[in-house]
Amino acid sequence: MSSSASATTKPTGTNTNTPVSVLLQHATGMFLAPYVGLHLLNHSLTLIPSDTPFSVANGFTVAVRELYQHPIIEPIGAAAIAVHVAAGMYRFAAVRGLRVGFSRNTPGYWTRASGLFLASVIVGHVYFTRIAALMTWGDSTLMDYTYGTWTVKFYGPVFMVYYVALGSAGAVHLINGWLTIKEKAVANKSLMRLSSTAKFVNYASIAIITASVLAISGYFFDVDILSMRQFERLKSVSTFGMF
Repeated sequence: MSSSASATTKPTGTNTNTPVSVLLQHATGMFLAPYVGLHLLNHSLTLIPSDTPFSVANGFTVAVRELYQHPIIEPIGAAAIAVHVAAGMYRFAAVRGLRVGFSRNTPGYWTRASGLFLASVIVGHVYFTRIAALMTWGDSTLMDYTYGTWTVKFYGPVFMVYYVALGSAGAVHLINGWLTIKEKAVANKSLMRLSSTAKFVNYASIAIITASVLAISGYFFDVDILSMRQFERLKSVSTFGMF
C-alpha cells in the first residue's frame, strides 16, 4: 500500500492515540451528564403553575437531592467537575493556544464555547447555591426556586440575563458534548456540521430555559417568596457583607 493511500485511510472504532486529557473530559462528561440533564429538566418544571410557588419543581429538587447530595456521591461529583474543567482548560490554553478551534457550525465548537463560559462561573454558582447555604443554615434545604425570584428582585434584571446564560450554556454543553463524544469517541469520525435536528434541539432548549427564567422571575404568575427572611440572612454571607 502506498504512503498516500495509507495516509487517507482512517480506522474506525476507538482511537488508541486519544490524549489522556480528552479521555478525562469524555469520561467525566458522561458521568456528569445525568446530573446536568436532571438539573435542566428541573428548571423546565418551574413553568407548571401551582398554588404553592414552583411546588412541582421544588418537589423534584428535593427528590433528586437525595441522590446527588449523598455524602458519597457529592464529593465524587465535585471531583468530576474539577477534573472536567481542568482538562478542558488545559486543552484550551496549552494545546489549542487559547483558541476554541473547530468550525462555528459544529458541535465541537459549541461544546467548547459553552464550556468556557461554564468554567468561568461554576465556582461562584456552587458557592452561592450550596456552600453559602451550608454556612448560613447548616444545610441547603431552603434553597428552592423562589431563591431565584428573590435574587432577581434584589439584584435586578442582570440576574435574569445571568440565569438565561447559565442555563442555556448548560443545555448547549450537554447536547453538543454528547454529539461530540458520539462522533469522535464512539464512531471515530471527523465532526460534521450541525444538522437541522441538532440546531432545533439547541434552540428549543434555549427557549425553554429562557421561559423558565421568566417564570422564576414572576413574569408568568405571581410568586410569593416564602423564605424571604432566610434569604436575607444568606445575603450577608454570600456577598461577604458587601450588600
